[in-house]
Amino acid sequence: MKRSTMVFLCLFCLLAPPLHSQQPRAGAISFEPYSLKTYDQQEHPAELGKLWVPENRSKSAGKLIQLGFVRLKSRATSPQPPIVFLAGGPGVPGTGMARVPIYFRLFERLQGIADVILLDQRGTGLSTPNLQCPKTNRPLPADMWETREKAAQALTGLARSCAEHWTTQGVDVTAYNTNASGDDLEDLRRALGVERLSLLGHSHGTSLALATIRRHGEHLN
Repeated sequence: MKRSTMVFLCLFCLLAPPLHSQQPRAGAISFEPYSLKTYDQQEHPAELGKLWVPENRSKSAGKLIQLGFVRLKSRATSPQPPIVFLAGGPGVPGTGMARVPIYFRLFERLQGIADVILLDQRGTGLSTPNLQCPKTNRPLPADMWETREKAAQALTGLARSCAEHWTTQGVDVTAYNTNASGDDLEDLRRALGVERLSLLGHSHGTSLALATIRRHGEHLN
């Protein structure tokens, strides 16, 4: 091989963009092996899933965000539709609750009939971005629980400060709401290639489940 040809090939290898630098697309899903460790120090084999979804679906050229979730594969020979666990809060990640042994035992039993998907709703847990509010050194008012009005004022101030922080980071905080999370579930169903999902809601997760029924009920089991 001529030296000039070898130099060209070396330069091409150095300058060519790697395959993993390709731009993500909405609906793209991936899985990798994962070990879910519960708080009793037990490790459970699972899969870590990532799904790209639009941050704001009303913007045709808006940016994408990534949903993170853990999938526990079913032991059934003919599994029923996947069961998606919806945690509460809002703001509690499903994978966080799964680390509590009593909850994991429930999910382990459900594996007997279907795959169990522990979803970290947009903005939480393993999803990106994770919109955890930054710590503040400003103490809450000592009298905030004296009246409903004082509590609402103090908590509203915290929420506003957090929203302003993430807005300056380029996050469209208006897109992190219950209806958007319901649409995320429909995107997840399509990406998994299944006709229907089953939903298991806890606390605020029941409100999300009801919103999803209203928006995508024909695809829920």
